[in-house]
Amino acid sequence: MLLTLIHLTDIHLNNFNNPLLSKSHALWKALKAEVRHSSRVVCCVSGDIAQSGNEDEYFSYAIPLFDNIKNEIKKEVNLDCDFIFIPGNHDCDFSNKEINGTRELLMKNMGHTDLNAHTIETIKVQKNFEDFQELFHSSWKYCETMFKGPLLEKVKMNVGEKEIIFNLFNSSWISTLHENPGQMYFPVTTYKETMLDHIGDINITLVHHPDHWLEPNNRREFRELLEETSDIILTGHEHQSTLGVLTNWDSRRIQYIEGGVLQELADPNSSSFNIIHFNLNESKQNIIEYTWGTDHYSATKETGWQEIPAVGTVKNSQSNVLELDHEFSIYIKDLSIPLAHPRKTNLELNDLYIYPNVKEILFQKRQDELVEYHDLEGILSGITPQCHFVFSGDRESGKTSLGKVIFNYFYNQKEKFPLLIDGSNITPGRLNAINRIVEDGASKNYGADRTDYYVQLDKSERILIIDNWQNTSLNDKYKSKFLAEAAKWFDNIIFLAEKGSRIREIVLLISEDYKSDSYIIREFEIQELGFEKREELIGKWVTLGQEETLETEEFIRVKDRYEKAINSIIGQNYVPTFPLYILIILQTLESGTPHNFERSTNGYYYEVLIKQSLGKIQLSNEETDKMYNYLTELAYKFFTENISTLDENNWRLFHEYYRKEYALTPQQFSFDEFKMKFLKSKIFTSYNEGYKFSYPYLYYYFVAQFLAKDIQEEDCKTIVSRMCSNLYQSDNAHIIMFLTHLSKDRFIIKKVIESAKGIFDDTPLLKLEDDIGAINNLMDHIPRMVVGNIDVTTNRRLENQRKDEMNRALKEESNRNEDLSDEDVIGETGIEIANEINKAFKMIEIIGQILKNYYGSKKASEKMELCYEAFSVALRLNNMIIHTLKEDQDSLIRYITAIIKDNGLENDDEKIEKNAKRILYTMATAITYSTMERVSLFLGTSNLDEIFKHVVDEAIPYTSSRLINTAIKLEHYEKFPFEEVASFYKQLKDNKIAKDLLRNMVGKYLYMFETDYKERQQICTSVQIEYNPRVLIASTKGDKKFKKQIK
Repeated sequence: MLLTLIHLTDIHLNNFNNPLLSKSHALWKALKAEVRHSSRVVCCVSGDIAQSGNEDEYFSYAIPLFDNIKNEIKKEVNLDCDFIFIPGNHDCDFSNKEINGTRELLMKNMGHTDLNAHTIETIKVQKNFEDFQELFHSSWKYCETMFKGPLLEKVKMNVGEKEIIFNLFNSSWISTLHENPGQMYFPVTTYKETMLDHIGDINITLVHHPDHWLEPNNRREFRELLEETSDIILTGHEHQSTLGVLTNWDSRRIQYIEGGVLQELADPNSSSFNIIHFNLNESKQNIIEYTWGTDHYSATKETGWQEIPAVGTVKNSQSNVLELDHEFSIYIKDLSIPLAHPRKTNLELNDLYIYPNVKEILFQKRQDELVEYHDLEGILSGITPQCHFVFSGDRESGKTSLGKVIFNYFYNQKEKFPLLIDGSNITPGRLNAINRIVEDGASKNYGADRTDYYVQLDKSERILIIDNWQNTSLNDKYKSKFLAEAAKWFDNIIFLAEKGSRIREIVLLISEDYKSDSYIIREFEIQELGFEKREELIGKWVTLGQEETLETEEFIRVKDRYEKAINSIIGQNYVPTFPLYILIILQTLESGTPHNFERSTNGYYYEVLIKQSLGKIQLSNEETDKMYNYLTELAYKFFTENISTLDENNWRLFHEYYRKEYALTPQQFSFDEFKMKFLKSKIFTSYNEGYKFSYPYLYYYFVAQFLAKDIQEEDCKTIVSRMCSNLYQSDNAHIIMFLTHLSKDRFIIKKVIESAKGIFDDTPLLKLEDDIGAINNLMDHIPRMVVGNIDVTTNRRLENQRKDEMNRALKEESNRNEDLSDEDVIGETGIEIANEINKAFKMIEIIGQILKNYYGSKKASEKMELCYEAFSVALRLNNMIIHTLKEDQDSLIRYITAIIKDNGLENDDEKIEKNAKRILYTMATAITYSTMERVSLFLGTSNLDEIFKHVVDEAIPYTSSRLINTAIKLEHYEKFPFEEVASFYKQLKDNKIAKDLLRNMVGKYLYMFETDYKERQQICTSVQIEYNPRVLIASTKGDKKFKKQIK
């Protein structure tokens, strides 16, 4: 788009001598030559149209002159030319002496701070000019008045997606017949707010007098106002053509263009004007000065096409003109969760917010659905025009907080101005008045006085964020219509909605309505926090309030302790890992005695979460007890009937049974009231025309609560016995896990121990001594390990990323296999072994929870028995697998050898056999290490040090149990056990696999915990790890390609 401005000034048309009229044809030709490629033409005349401001000068000479220019352009290029005029001193009519006397008196006694409209109108003597001006301004084709006052008029014009603003100043209102520089005045404060109120993409100011004609103090404030609100300033008066560019400290670029005289009465051959071209698509401009020669106008000066720097425009330099409304600013920063932090009183969203990962589930330009995981911040930074996003998630997934953060992200970028509204504000009555929705939203976001400014922004500068989209009362058809209309106002629209709110169907409807390839719609699902994101959130919590004092080593220790506690509470997806739940647990961990939170059972934290949910419906203690009992009975119904959902009819039947069982009246116990409260508190959620517990921990907690309450009843004992014998079934294991949190009854522990004794009961314990001679003989020596300078923070992040990737892969694999039976997946013969392995790990986890939950209230003998059984289960399981490797050693080596040969990884037979043995040895080491790591995870705590010592020294005095104990100490104790590790390593002598295991445990410690240079050297020396500050932890390089192929 090419916008052309014709800048004329100082024409001095009169009744006696107008040499310009003889040049008029030449003027038309020059103008027509410049506008041939223009999309829009505006003629800006910066004063002194007439010589003495009388009526005849305008109507006999000025009107014909400008009408001819307009008609010639129209005839040549079929473009309408709009004219913009401001008065000069010669446009004042001083012919009425009586008025002149009054005027002089007013100006002499005028107070600059008390200028009313009547005073200004009396001082102005420009009636004839104003009538002439109105004639042209009222016939504008493209221009539109935004504001009109006695001394300032603001005019806008849209050219494509760009908005051009013209500021028309009347500096000559106070002119005199014989005026002098430094004596004039303009009431700046009267019009400052109006000037600042609306800024366009290009802002052009017309004022007749250069600013030095104003008195010195007034000149400064007037100049500051013009430079603050103008990109180009067009002046006249002095009959000298000049072009100057001012760049201020903020890189603002202001162009002063002083027009030359078009008609100089004293010198008929002196005539000039300016042409200013704007290429709006490429943000370039070209300024040309035309001067009269002997018989035509020629271009005598030209800047050439120059870039209009984005940073130099008023709009970009004043991007903060849209300041947030005070109340909205408070809302946008509010955490919206009633949390108490030990080191900061007033928490803000930014203190603890982390961007969640999102999973892309729809990309309109692709036919297939995606299963890609994205970092949300990366998505926002890469947003493109006409791209609309849908973010859906659980009610507690943090959608509203996400909306606030997205708002802040774009607001702080200052490239797009966001508008945040709630879906409930989009109603049928407002469907065809989206401008009202935008205006109301802008008023709330930025203040009522900035509404016009927001509405007048370019579409590309606005972005709409709709929170709680599911709350709109529009049906799907009219949602689609709304979105189509909203897309006309906003380059980007972001929807935040609950899962299940039919977003997908709406997106498809939009696709049908638009029938366009000019936009993209992408849908994302907000994910729960994985290991990496949880670590980031916990890190923020721990750091907050002690950013300048907390040492890295202490930070990692505290964060690690919280991570372990939270991961234990979360369990196997018992609790959703959205930020709300993690923060509530963090608050609870620190609310008591911060360093002794392990003393609380996990059941305590589940109860805190349940009370937090019920807190949404504001129950009394009496009502809470009633709710708990009701949920306990209802959960037990789910359990005994083996159902996951309950339809409304059966729920009503249960409700009636419960009411009669407990002798409650319908008024005391209304079904509809209970249902509403359970749904509102997110205890229950609707699902497939029925209802279910919203999260697993709720179901497991209340079933376990029922069993704990009646544990002495024979029926309950039978159920507990059966579940302990069948822990490979996940529900059984989870309920027993929760039961151990809620009860320490001896019967439960007895059944757990009995069940543990029966797992791989025909397999001896793995000693890792003479029983692994065959595995040790596979290697001539243990592999080298080299440690260098280690970035613990990065290592932990990468480790958590690996865990997240593994979890996603397992989840996707599970989804693919959900319709297959166990026999289809692992084969019939593997089911029994797989069940026993699963049962073994579940049993170790359950025993670990009992030991950690009740370490201070169980007698030593009971704890020793439990710990002994946990170690024994792990070592029998491990020995079963190692025994299989030893039994099949020769056939496995042949199998690995064949793979190496078939893949062309090695040709030398001796090397092939050596590598095959190394791989088998590595498999045995990895399996054993993994088992010991799981035992450390489930049982690990420094509170059981005496129990571990007894088991290792007396009950199971083997190398294997000592390694498990070492793993626990390295992972869960405060200090590295230097002497113990060094002594243990020496005692192992030629036991390669045991040495390798111990070294790997130490290597992981170095990898995950901060150590200084001296400590690192000492630790490495104790287990023969090579320390080289120039490298990172590494294993023998030769193993890598074989491990990858064998996998």
